[in-house]
Amino acid sequence: MLNDGLPQIQIALIPVFMKEFQLSLLKVGFLISIPLICGTVMLLFAGFIADRMNHINQMVIALSLLALFSVVTGFTRDVALLAVCLTFIQIGNNLFHPAGFSISSKLMKPEHRTTALGFFNAGGTMGFAFGPFSLAILLGLWTWRAVYFFWALLLVANVAYLLALKFARAWSPTTGAVEEQSVRPSVRSVLTLPFITLISIIGVEWLGRHMVLTYLTSFLVFEKSYAVQTASIFLGLVSVAGIVGGPLGGFLADKFGVIRWFMLCITGIAACTYLIVLSPAVPPLIAVALIFGFFAAGEMASGSSLVSRYTSIQRVGLGYAFYFLAINSVSAVAPLIGALIAQDYGFSSILYVAPLFMFFGLSVTWSVLKKRYEHVRRPEDGSTSQ
Repeated sequence: MLNDGLPQIQIALIPVFMKEFQLSLLKVGFLISIPLICGTVMLLFAGFIADRMNHINQMVIALSLLALFSVVTGFTRDVALLAVCLTFIQIGNNLFHPAGFSISSKLMKPEHRTTALGFFNAGGTMGFAFGPFSLAILLGLWTWRAVYFFWALLLVANVAYLLALKFARAWSPTTGAVEEQSVRPSVRSVLTLPFITLISIIGVEWLGRHMVLTYLTSFLVFEKSYAVQTASIFLGLVSVAGIVGGPLGGFLADKFGVIRWFMLCITGIAACTYLIVLSPAVPPLIAVALIFGFFAAGEMASGSSLVSRYTSIQRVGLGYAFYFLAINSVSAVAPLIGALIAQDYGFSSILYVAPLFMFFGLSVTWSVLKKRYEHVRRPEDGSTSQ
């Protein structure tokens, strides 16, 4: 949870960074994109070691990195150093994910895997909500730098808790006995056609989604005239709904079909994006933010389940690395694209353009995954394609 909450703070602080460091929209785009690009480079390494290293130990290293650079961020007075700190925070976050998802996917049977991953995603969603909410509460009491110190303490406590768990040193990176290196599937075995198609769809959909999430607070502050604290609350509400949307969405996906639910969630996210622009007052905006968050969490639960479905269990860590590689790659580009659009046409124009990427991903899902690969399973799950 905490690893996902910390990067959300920098998104909510965009208006503050612009004022304090005298940044243009394009410079803000680079400030958000550079950490994402560097974090993306880290992902393949994180997935590679997740298939070989004790998963809990990998998460401890990731959280320690986040705690260290939270402290450094609180002391920075230079925008270059700020960019470095945000970069290492993103690297730590990306180091965490392949290990965490690997544990969740290996512990559950195939028929309950999406539900389990939905609960795991709900933890991340709680972090997404807690980050902006903590900022909204603490920014009225302290400076934004003190908020980072507060988060460093939370992360240190989380590291101590993980180290105290007895299974921290007993968890094996694979279920059952550790297989010999000779029987481990090759890296190429991950790159099947359904898997590559899925990753491409997720990348396109997330390009639109991240444009929305990156500039939502800026849209609310500069075009709707909300305070930074209020805009942070709306960003947090998107994540609050995901606390329910992750587990419930995972359950519904297991019940009615993972690909069907995946498609419905993409449609819901796109529709809610348009409604954000059209919402005339606070109550409907709250409702739209909650619905957006519900579908966003449901998409992550079903998408991460499909990654596990199309990947051999011995390479599931690498599979999730590619999954987050797709998300982070487009998320690194999305702020720059959004900044260029907003620079000429305003922040609201971002919310009109972003759903087009989502609808494109939806059309590919229907024409390829739904029609051709709906019944594909990994060999360990005991099913074959039809």
